[in-house]
Amino acid sequence: MLRPRRKSLTLPFSMFNARSKAPASKILDIDSADKDNDHATVEYVENMYTFYKEVEFDLSPETFYLTISIIGRFLSLNQGPSWPDFGKKKLK
Repeated sequence: MLRPRRKSLTLPFSMFNARSKAPASKILDIDSADKDNDHATVEYVENMYTFYKEVEFDLSPETFYLTISIIGRFLSLNQGPSWPDFGKKKLK
């Protein structure tokens, strides 16, 4: 069963681009209490954060090929006459 479409809501873009008027607060150092704890490895925290920030959006080859396979299977399906023709031949 199809749902009726809602009216589109238009908002001014300045609302999304506006910055907060609150001053930027300092980042709380949550590892300062563990400086004397040998098991906490506080000296490596900044390196770990830097590393994980860099690899956060890296795409491994397995994920890439799985994504291509799923998209290829989707495009090879015949969805009926109302579905636009996004076949593999048209994309090449």
